[in-house]
Amino acid sequence: MTSGTNEFDELLIESFQLVQTIFKDYFSIVLHAGGLVEFINCIADFALIDAVLPAHDEIVLTSIQLLQLSANQMVQNVEDEILQIKLKTADLKEIVVVVLVSPQPSKLVIQTSSGQIKSAIQLHLLFSGIISEENFFLKWFPIFSAFSRVSMGSNNPSVRTKCIESLFEVLSQCIQFFDLKCIRAIYRTAILPIFDDLREQFDKFESDDNISQSEESISKQGSVTIWILGLRLTIDLFSDNFIKIAADPETISSILHIALSMMQRRDQTLVATGQICLHQFIQQNCSKFSESNSWSTIVDSIEQAFRITNPFELATCDYSSMKILPEPPASMTFNTAALGTIQTNAPEVLASVIAEGTATAKMYGAFVSLESLDFNQTILKCSVHIELLQSIRDALLLPFRDGKLVITTIPADLRIRLLNCIRDSYTVARCFNANYHLRYSIWKKRLVQQLPNLIKQETISIAAHVKILFAIYRAEGDADELAAGVLTQEEIGWVEKNVKMLVVETLDIMERYVMMLGDAAQVNATNIGLWSPVVVLVFRELLAMDCWWRSLPKISGEIEVNEEERIEVVRSQRQAVKCLVLKKQLPRLFRLAIRMMGVDRTDVRQALQEFIEKFFRNFFGLVTFGGLSIFSSPVSTNPTNTVMPSLTPEQKKMLAIAMASAPRTIAELKALTPIPSPASASGLNPLPPNSNLLDASIAGTTTKN
Repeated sequence: MTSGTNEFDELLIESFQLVQTIFKDYFSIVLHAGGLVEFINCIADFALIDAVLPAHDEIVLTSIQLLQLSANQMVQNVEDEILQIKLKTADLKEIVVVVLVSPQPSKLVIQTSSGQIKSAIQLHLLFSGIISEENFFLKWFPIFSAFSRVSMGSNNPSVRTKCIESLFEVLSQCIQFFDLKCIRAIYRTAILPIFDDLREQFDKFESDDNISQSEESISKQGSVTIWILGLRLTIDLFSDNFIKIAADPETISSILHIALSMMQRRDQTLVATGQICLHQFIQQNCSKFSESNSWSTIVDSIEQAFRITNPFELATCDYSSMKILPEPPASMTFNTAALGTIQTNAPEVLASVIAEGTATAKMYGAFVSLESLDFNQTILKCSVHIELLQSIRDALLLPFRDGKLVITTIPADLRIRLLNCIRDSYTVARCFNANYHLRYSIWKKRLVQQLPNLIKQETISIAAHVKILFAIYRAEGDADELAAGVLTQEEIGWVEKNVKMLVVETLDIMERYVMMLGDAAQVNATNIGLWSPVVVLVFRELLAMDCWWRSLPKISGEIEVNEEERIEVVRSQRQAVKCLVLKKQLPRLFRLAIRMMGVDRTDVRQALQEFIEKFFRNFFGLVTFGGLSIFSSPVSTNPTNTVMPSLTPEQKKMLAIAMASAPRTIAELKALTPIPSPASASGLNPLPPNSNLLDASIAGTTTKN
């Protein structure tokens, strides 16, 4: 008989009807008589027939349904057993003295004062409520293997899709009944082979020149759909049941490796899906990683993801074939004149970042020439890398508990590795952006329509790095003398490095922005637009340093304070003195803020105003800024103290230094605040008779400039 003949079709239909009858009327007998393996294999064979007629399609789909119904019946049996155990135990109210495990693993023994009573049909569960290993491999494993076999063996994408969906539906219902050893067996022998098969098929499509373009497109699209579905279902299953696999770093790593391998493909959908699934797994379980000591495995995967997607080739590309190169435009040089008298290390910082980015790119990237550069793949990597940056940043800054963030719960050595990943993104991007000749060469080769840049990657990565460093700094502060008894010497070195980097990056961001604003005619407005949110972020983070701005509680001898409150006060005072390294830069940051007052962007102006007002209010005793009455108390008319009488000598010095750098008029200064200043008939803002001496000081300073 051959497939498609009437005789074969009749026999096939009758045979399958017999299988359905066996399931409907005799499944429990098959289950307890030890015939389940043969029965399940028979169903799988029906699911793998080559469908020629509509009747064949119905047999295939019904076979998959029978596999799922068989698993559902077994799940129901287990739930019934659990219920019977509870009921049986509830009936033994006399005196349930002890619950023992029988010498036979499938039997439960309850010992009472009147003797021993065995549960009637305890055939699946151990006393712990977990299915025994023997029972798993005899009765459950064949079903999962059958699903996997059909998923890989069928030539019909819709059948493979249906089979994979059914497999994960069954697993979501019963995974709670399995221990780690059983779950590991399911993953390695039923789930992982599906992805290995898909990967082999995908590689074949990309390398086989004999496959026609239309055939390749259809088959490839089917494989992509199944691959994406399988990964999403796998991530969902193990994200929801992370506790079940938390003690198995090898399985966790393998699951994440599926997502990472997808991110290495040349298909945009696959790459994006891999990144999304990695993000989902990390974000959904990041609060559990510390409790399960899983961060080492997770950081390994994050590092690999960053190295897969970071466009290292753009920092090492050889463009020596370009013989004629123009001079870099004026916008590529620092406009230090915009900083006035403020000293800057911007050129040195740039040189250091370029050296760091180049070394990183050589370490992790492959050498390419301009002619061999696969720019389309590079663009794909850049787009997913930006998404990866944002997702990891968001996950690390999620709240944990007790006011902590996830980043502060990660061991210090692993935290450094995560920060290095983000730092590498920044240094590579800035290295490329600073290499005008390479960017020009790529454009001249017509690989892109306009001069390429990685400004978006540079701004997002530096913003993420600074934001995370601020979060760590607020939580841990400086590595002062008191840290010696708490931290190791290596950890103190890490803290010092982080604080130093925070200071350098914060100042560099602000100085570069001031120089951009001072050279707006040369700098692309888009660049200023991309850097503005970074500057706003810095202002917001500075304002969030509560230990600088908030008055600390005092322990008074007149007020009775319990021990708990006293400890909290001491902790607050300790917090206030451990963030001094960055605080020392406030005068310089204030001078830079003054230089930004001409910016047109509303978000920057608002953050700038809040920072300046808070600075004045906390360091000079001012209650408003830009209005007519800005001291918290009236100015004294004492002839011996007529210049800024409410300020200490140190405050006067700080104010004079800050104001000396202000390039704008008093009118523009007051325009930053909602409190209007009265205008004269001439349209200027002369000092009114009742204005205080600070306004006079600002007016005098700006007149000199």
